[in-house]
Amino acid sequence: MSIVINYKKVNLLLFSLVLIIIFLALVSCQDNRLRNIEQQINNYISEQKPQIEFELRLDTISSFEWDELLIAGPYTDLKEIEEYNLNKYSNSIKSHDRFTFFGFIKDKKGIKWIELNGTKIYEDLLKGGKKGYNTYSKKDCVFQLTK
Repeated sequence: MSIVINYKKVNLLLFSLVLIIIFLALVSCQDNRLRNIEQQINNYISEQKPQIEFELRLDTISSFEWDELLIAGPYTDLKEIEEYNLNKYSNSIKSHDRFTFFGFIKDKKGIKWIELNGTKIYEDLLKGGKKGYNTYSKKDCVFQLTK
């Protein structure tokens, strides 16, 4: 009995398998982005009147456990932040200036994130930080902002 191998079918099968693995990897990375909360906050901020102070409370987000918040400004390379394991985060902020990155951290590991529209409104939250980012404990995540 002879076995015939069709290399075209094997190559097509391997190519399909690689595409599936890449797709699953991309989907699993995106699962850590809190798009619903992100949209709610962006809508809330867009509804605020210019030049009037308002409160942004992130300390009440409790759908998962977290103990710190990392806020990164435009063009910050998250891979350069050595104090934390941020492998679950997208590093898209390093090439953009139209949003501010908010990463939720548990035990020095990045777990979930949001990207909020605009950068100017969050400038004060970055003051006193280093290399374009700042961190806050969960209890300190009540911010007074002005649009």
